[in-house]
Amino acid sequence: MSTVNGKLMVGSDRKHLTALADHLRRHQGVVVRVFDADGKLVLDPGGAECDADNTECKQLLRETCASCPEQDSTRCLTCPRGHGVRVPPIRRSSVYFGSLVACSAEQADAPAVSSAAPPGDATTDGSTGAVLDAMLDILAEESSKEHEINSLAGELALQYEELELLYDIDENIPLRTYTAKVVEYVAEKAFAAIDCCCLAWVPGPTSGPGAETDISRAECRVFWNPDSQSQHTTMPQMEAEQLARSAAQSHFRTGEPKTISNLDNDPDLGVFASELTSLMCLPIKVETDFYGYLVAFKRSNDEFTSYELKLMTALAKKSAFAIRDSRLYEDLDSLFFNLIRLLVNTIENKDHYTKGHSQRGKAFTVRLAELMGLPKQEIETLNLSGLLHDVGKQGIPDAVLKKPGKLTDEEFAMIKTHPVRGVNLIKHIKQFEKCLPHIRSHHERLDGKGYPDGLKGNHIPQGARIIAVADTYDALTSDRCYRPRFTPDGAFDIIEEVSGTQLDPDLAKLLLDNREDFTPRTTVPSSAATSAKPVAENSGRTRPS
Repeated sequence: MSTVNGKLMVGSDRKHLTALADHLRRHQGVVVRVFDADGKLVLDPGGAECDADNTECKQLLRETCASCPEQDSTRCLTCPRGHGVRVPPIRRSSVYFGSLVACSAEQADAPAVSSAAPPGDATTDGSTGAVLDAMLDILAEESSKEHEINSLAGELALQYEELELLYDIDENIPLRTYTAKVVEYVAEKAFAAIDCCCLAWVPGPTSGPGAETDISRAECRVFWNPDSQSQHTTMPQMEAEQLARSAAQSHFRTGEPKTISNLDNDPDLGVFASELTSLMCLPIKVETDFYGYLVAFKRSNDEFTSYELKLMTALAKKSAFAIRDSRLYEDLDSLFFNLIRLLVNTIENKDHYTKGHSQRGKAFTVRLAELMGLPKQEIETLNLSGLLHDVGKQGIPDAVLKKPGKLTDEEFAMIKTHPVRGVNLIKHIKQFEKCLPHIRSHHERLDGKGYPDGLKGNHIPQGARIIAVADTYDALTSDRCYRPRFTPDGAFDIIEEVSGTQLDPDLAKLLLDNREDFTPRTTVPSSAATSAKPVAENSGRTRPS
């Protein structure tokens, strides 16, 4: 397996790493430095035992670190000053993040750096090898997490670039749409092109080994021509659907469009015929890929002309490519959201108390937006924003996220970085541009006491204010490591009390006026409170939702 370089992350662990390096320098006479995959020095606690500015030493270390990607084991060498140097690579699987360089003040044959380390607590047993192993684990773990998230983000961006290219090809069929929308568009064009009273779409069977070939029970859609609505057949909808399915089944994979007149005399279809007297059955396929049938109907004694057959055949061929593309869009759209869910689940699985929070918060956000009557496009943006609002928690240590009880000032400050971390993580993905203000500002407060920017009132983006209400409600009605959940009524009381200070009063009222839309059907444990004072984000150092 070939090795790739990844970005070395030190971040919040810098203080701990520096303490471990200082322990080695003072008690073992070993100077530790950390270099990234490009040979750049990223951590140097310093020490008089080795001259960091020695040109020969520095060049040797850079060359050694540059060759480490292809090395699976620790390299031992002697620096120009005669000191023993140990260079273990920082890696996870096939990803190389950098190297840790340990230089002993002893001569190269001294055992201080190269001795094997017994298992145990690296910070207390004093073993050089154990301390170095602890430092390697910290660096590799933090860096591999960041690498995994960046890889997922890159894959999301690549998939959508391919999607955009795909839907720039055809200008006549609506772009970036679903099969149902394509079929609606085709029906509209069919009614404009030919004289028919209704058109049915019968999807084809599933593909692959063992696929079902009986489409007589397929779920089809029937569209009635609005121009003939006052005169169209009184035949029941279910009867029309059955006739369309049976017509498609009778001509399954024949490959050619076909018209049938005098349906009541047809041995297969006559049993279903009522006022509909003629039909045109058109297969929707691209080469060997079959997607279904379009079935057009006439009533009375009218028959389809050869001209109408020609027009509909052309429309069927065009719609086949559009439906094929829509299936690809649906697959990519599904992949896109599945990758987002994977990204979110990676974060939420770190703490079972918050598992599912993003999905529920998203659902509450979308419902509020629907109650507000926002345009569909804005609701779709909020759907993504609600799902991704806590993505920045990936960079917060587990010990802080899972800590029961109050947080220290330092820990709370770390928690407050997650909106900006989230923005920085996804800002390079074009499809998330409109989500960025919502993610950054969903912990702002109406009174200006929120974070990260201290925005106040209407200066907070509307989407962020919507997410704040939904986020707060779900957090209150969910168990957390530091408290049990509130009942819905208890949560509603809290939201009413913080309305106008923490939360937008209009949005809070909208939620309160539509409680039945937000009340879970599961039973809340009896230990949960029914009412309480507001859980202010900055009081008591309890973490925000």
